[in-house]
Amino acid sequence: MDLRVHLQDVGGRDGLVRLDRLPDDKVGGQYIFEAQFETWEQARATYNATNGLTAWWTMHKPLVAHLADRYAYHIIVSLRQYHAQQGRWDILAEAGNDVCTLTVIERKDRVSVRVAGQDRRAVGALKVRVEKLAAGHTLDVWHPGLTQAFLDGVENATGVYVQIDRPRKSVKIYADDRRPDNVERAQYRVRAEVRRLETCEHTVRLKWQSVRFFVRRGLKRLTDTFGEDAATLDVQSRPCTITIRGGTDMRHTLNALIKESLDVEAELIGVEASASSCPVCSDTVSSPVELGCGHKYCTPCVRHLLMSGSTLPLLCALDRLLDTAIAYFIEHHPRYYKYCRTPGCMQIYRTSSRAQGCPRACPSCLADICCSCHEEAHPGMSCEERKMYDDPEEQERLLGSWADSTGSKRCGSCNVLIEKMDGCNHVACRCGVHICWICGHIFPEGRIYPHLHAAHGE
Repeated sequence: MDLRVHLQDVGGRDGLVRLDRLPDDKVGGQYIFEAQFETWEQARATYNATNGLTAWWTMHKPLVAHLADRYAYHIIVSLRQYHAQQGRWDILAEAGNDVCTLTVIERKDRVSVRVAGQDRRAVGALKVRVEKLAAGHTLDVWHPGLTQAFLDGVENATGVYVQIDRPRKSVKIYADDRRPDNVERAQYRVRAEVRRLETCEHTVRLKWQSVRFFVRRGLKRLTDTFGEDAATLDVQSRPCTITIRGGTDMRHTLNALIKESLDVEAELIGVEASASSCPVCSDTVSSPVELGCGHKYCTPCVRHLLMSGSTLPLLCALDRLLDTAIAYFIEHHPRYYKYCRTPGCMQIYRTSSRAQGCPRACPSCLADICCSCHEEAHPGMSCEERKMYDDPEEQERLLGSWADSTGSKRCGSCNVLIEKMDGCNHVACRCGVHICWICGHIFPEGRIYPHLHAAHGE
């Protein structure tokens, strides 16, 4: 008999999914194995039967087994972010208990955060709080001229970690709530820098004859010379505009390019846009691309349209666009889709019309939800039964109906319901009083029978 046979005997031949030896053959003079089972219950049963086990194939030395947590979640954050938010991470760690814990391990330049425990609801709720803290707070400002060097200076002055998210054109801050004044100072500095950068911008309205030139090569010549974020061509505005961010040299270069564009397109002056004109450059469509709306665009123009500017949400605000679209869709289809009931959890589930309930586990917060009544899952109980169970007035009404049907009565002292099956009309309640079952009056023990005889002829 060996380890694999033992694990299959204890956890079931079909329960053992894999048994692997760690890459290092020996750790501390001992072999280290990792076993995975179909269910956590099988793993627990195997752990109980394996930890401390001695056998001839262990050379009569006890096996040391470790059981993984039933539910676990793991996330990595940067060391700078963790230090900026350390007070809030400490609060989350203290929120752990016997059924759910939060463990933080600092490494060279990052921090590993692990939420684990035996209770799925507790782990799920803490997981949502961890994800929200790790996501930080997004400021409602943006400017492509912001540099990480400037934001590093904000961090040194305020202790608030500020990060640029260029793909989403946003600024995120990570801070400790215990110092709200520092957060306000950091936000003020970032907003002031954005205002300063905006004053350095210069926007020029382009004649339609110049648009194609700047789409195809003029914009690239500007960005190649002065930097990727130095110029922006907005082909959605009417008229189209180009915005530069720089000094006198850049303005001279832009003016020269505008003059060149007019010279190149001089032969098109006075030609009106036809039905086949490109909606971007207002010129005859070249290398046409037809969109779903039926309009035809020049291939370079539609490429620039999709890849440029803060006015187009397809790339620069895709997440926000998707969130808005999903929220709009759910708002207009409330019968079919709902948000998870856990506060802060943004998972969505499809509703069900099953009267017996439709339990589902949220993949994000791990909460059990009934997709029919949208409350906590209630296995073994219909939605109507669960509703009655949670409604005190309905419970009281049903209890009253049951009491009327069985002839039960309430004790005049403790108000508990008493059901009398047979016997005399002297009833002793568990609270210690003696009751006349006929009229419901309460008497001392020695006076109940004289009352029954005098008042009721018994």
